[in-house]
Order: sequence, then structure tokens, then C-alpha cells
Amino acid sequence: MGVSAALLFLGSHLTITVVALPMIALAAGFNMFAAANFWAACIDLAPGYSASLSALMNTLGSIGGALSSTVTAYVAVHYNWSHSLDLAALITVLSGLLFSFVNAERAIEEKQR
Repeated sequence: MGVSAALLFLGSHLTITVVALPMIALAAGFNMFAAANFWAACIDLAPGYSASLSALMNTLGSIGGALSSTVTAYVAVHYNWSHSLDLAALITVLSGLLFSFVNAERAIEEKQR
């Protein structure tokens, strides 16, 4: 997630389009690469309820995806595209930091005892 955020931030501030676009595309690729860990954590955290936890994660991610198009357009129109991509990089960093607090070594059922 950190590499994704760094590439997105750097790519959004470059003036050379031939370099900036591949950096932003790589940022998306690194973001998708990290997503596998989120799905695996659902299975590790709640083996008996992994479908429910995955559905919750998917629902919240879809809500974020729906909001992102509106927020991105709003920031781009009122400020500029660079700022909207900076906001996306910030959200990427925050999501990576939040995920670092997840302890997937012990299932949720074990923690309740």
C-alpha cells in the first residue's frame, strides 16, 4: 500500500505524461496486489464466518468506491486533478496503516474467550 501511495503521489506531480501515466498505473497494480492480503485476512480472522466478513468488507469497499467517484470529481473541479490524486494517495496510506493493526494470527473466536 505504501508503494502504491508513493507511486500515485509522485505520478500525479510529474509534468511528463509519458512517465506519469505508467506510475499511476503501477500504483493501481500495487494496490490490487495488496488486496489479496485483505481477503486472506478474512479467512484467517473468522474461519467459521469468513463469507460474512468478506461480504462486509466487500460492501464497505463498494460504498467507498461509489463515494470516490463523486469526491474525486468534486476535488478535481474545485481544486485540480493533482489534489484529487493526493487525496487518493492519503487514503491509500491510511488504509495501509489501519491494516497494520489487524492481528490475523488469532481468530476472532479465540479472542472472545
